[in-house]
Amino acid sequence: MPWSRNTDWSVYHTIPVGLQEAYLQRLDMKKEVPTRAYLDALIRVHQIKIPFENLNVTDFCQPVSIEP
Repeated sequence: MPWSRNTDWSVYHTIPVGLQEAYLQRLDMKKEVPTRAYLDALIRVHQIKIPFENLNVTDFCQPVSIEP
């Protein structure tokens, strides 16, 4: 979409600065320049290691629950 090229998406998709390293450590990844290949790898590893797309384990240090 043309309008999305000029949108600052970092406002919408940002892990708090203090937790970025913890998130990457949980994924066993290192911080790199965000290339297409790196972002593809990050998404793949996230889907494998963070169940149910749940970021509570990194954002709030809470265990993942499957209870409704």
